[in-house]
Amino acid sequence: MTKAVAKKENAEVSTEVKQVDTLGISAEDIIIPKVLLMQSISQLVDAEKAKAGDFVHSLDEVVIGGKENKPVEFIVFGMYKTITTYENDQYAAMAPWSKELADKPWEEMIDGVKVNRNTAMNYYVIRTEDVENMTVFPMVISFKRTSFKAGKKLATKLAMLGEFGAETYEKTFKLVAKQEEGDKGKYYVMDVVDGRKTSDVEKDAVTRWKKRLNTSSATVHEENSEEIRY
Repeated sequence: MTKAVAKKENAEVSTEVKQVDTLGISAEDIIIPKVLLMQSISQLVDAEKAKAGDFVHSLDEVVIGGKENKPVEFIVFGMYKTITTYENDQYAAMAPWSKELADKPWEEMIDGVKVNRNTAMNYYVIRTEDVENMTVFPMVISFKRTSFKAGKKLATKLAMLGEFGAETYEKTFKLVAKQEEGDKGKYYVMDVVDGRKTSDVEKDAVTRWKKRLNTSSATVHEENSEEIRY
């Protein structure tokens, strides 16, 4: 190891392009971004970086899609469930789904504090656009609260694939934002529609990332300041 370091220091500029894995970077060293659905109250909307109904890359804070005319086409290769706890409408904690937590009331008062719990279905995905641009990197789409129905809809579609002996990554889906109206006014929810069969290139990209994340743990970007909304 000492000789290798000395050799690198003596070289003027290294023009060799190395793969991420050979640099010693593993899944533990990366942060997986989430797909965020913007509402009229979202900070990025206030900052005029996005509009209500847009989908945003949580790390880069750039718009990647949105309403029916701007779907995010993706491929699923994993899923996990979590339960988020809020105290007085402010984020408090997140934990893996468990029957013990799931059996607790959705809302209750504890020592004068209003406690809410929300279950989320979180899907590991890859955007097909990233495969085309050769910038493949996994993302997480979280379906919760008013968008939880769409998460169950996606789970149903994936189960149907399984009935035919197909893998989840053999078909694409499209994420769209739909506007609804409730007691708090107008807001957007996630919805999922069918896509197409995946290409061999897309399958290869997905299976490579699936293998990496199956052998080590990665950190998923979470918005700890998130308030309980919609």
